[in-house]
Amino acid sequence: MERHFSVTVYVTNKDGKFLFIRHKKLQKWLPPGGHIEKNEIPDVAALREVKEETGLDVELQGERFPRESDCIRPYGIQMNVIKEGEHEHIDLIYWAKAINESKVILNEKETEGIDWYNIDEILNPEFDSFDETKKWCKKFYDIMN
Repeated sequence: MERHFSVTVYVTNKDGKFLFIRHKKLQKWLPPGGHIEKNEIPDVAALREVKEETGLDVELQGERFPRESDCIRPYGIQMNVIKEGEHEHIDLIYWAKAINESKVILNEKETEGIDWYNIDEILNPEFDSFDETKKWCKKFYDIMN
């Protein structure tokens, strides 16, 4: 079994909308994220992945660890099966606020679309994403409100 650490970042704007990308391989709307590189700090990976996939600079939200590293504590962790019995991701879940939401760009190498969605759109059964993703959006929406 091969396992990788990864990050997912739920990015919100000043209107409380969530930024989603259309993942090419999975053909689903997902928050930005990806693998943590060797020796990379998870929050640095979170910021890097958002920048690479969306062009945005964001500010991670949450509690800071009380040490010199000053890392932001992830809101959660989940296991994502990539290929049954062969490959899994140990995914650290972050929430971030967009610093300048007008700077969004589409990374055509990895994504087929990018857009902001409100919570009603995300929770609609027709919204093409994973149930876990919708639950995290609801959790962050509740924290904002």
